[in-house]
Amino acid sequence: MIASGASPTAAIRRWLAETKDKDLAVGATEAAIAIGDEDLVWLARYHDRADARRDALDYLAPRMPDPLPPELLGLATDPGSRVRRALVSALSARPHADHLSVLMRLTRDQWSDADPQYNEPDSHPIAREATGALAQYGSLPDAIGDELLELVRETTDRRLRQEALSAAAQLCGPEIRTKIWALAVNKQLGWLRVDAMDALSVASTVEVDIVTRITADRLIRLPAPLAVSATVLVSAHLAVPDAVGILEQMGHSNSHRALLLLGAVALERRDRAAALGLLDLLDAEHPARKLLDLDGELLPRTVLDDLGDVRIRRYVRPWLQDRIAKD
Repeated sequence: MIASGASPTAAIRRWLAETKDKDLAVGATEAAIAIGDEDLVWLARYHDRADARRDALDYLAPRMPDPLPPELLGLATDPGSRVRRALVSALSARPHADHLSVLMRLTRDQWSDADPQYNEPDSHPIAREATGALAQYGSLPDAIGDELLELVRETTDRRLRQEALSAAAQLCGPEIRTKIWALAVNKQLGWLRVDAMDALSVASTVEVDIVTRITADRLIRLPAPLAVSATVLVSAHLAVPDAVGILEQMGHSNSHRALLLLGAVALERRDRAAALGLLDLLDAEHPARKLLDLDGELLPRTVLDDLGDVRIRRYVRPWLQDRIAKD
């Protein structure tokens, strides 16, 4: 009927009202979209089948001004994970004050795509995507930062935790970054400390009062994964002369020399001459002296082997994986 040019509104309305089958519900929704009947698509938004509701959302959202109407924002509590995920996608490029609370609700979404049969770690993709969408807001009030830090403490999904910490460090104010630093130095928190330090290292701004607390002596006493993250933080945010002073001490340390390479890479964006000067601390024939001038080549996989404690080298390698040949 549609192919022949007809607009069978009544037939599609009946189809949407009566079908219980998933594929038929999707077909009815697609038919409503094909004839451009928005009233029928709204009926599909309330269909029992999640796929019909998702398709209705995908059609309606781009045609609505900001903010989206409550009838669409209310899908944040829809029982269908595909519907909620589609809503995150719709909101990701549409920052608006009325959308922010919906995104924050979705950062707590508990749907997991991990397979318990294989004992996979928790994975909450809807929450991750909602957290990632916060970057569109440019800046967030500290009250939102506190909500994100609460999520950080509660979630069992490490990647979600990392996303939330990064968003809080980048988008919120000094008070929130101070709280993230408090997580990084709390010896009872395990890997959360590393994630907190990493979040600060990639933030565009970190307060002097935070970064100056990292000294060479403190760096050497930190556990290996935390020492690596703290090196990136120092190299990215401490005043260049002070960062060079700390990194030079790492270059003279028998156990921590691998941190010199990490510091040079992180410092290059701020002061290439200083970064090259750090590499001069290596032996004249050491292959890592080419670290900043590879021109598409890779360093040998053994490049870290003579640069200190194996535990430090283990955690430095992932940061340099795009510059070192694989096994």
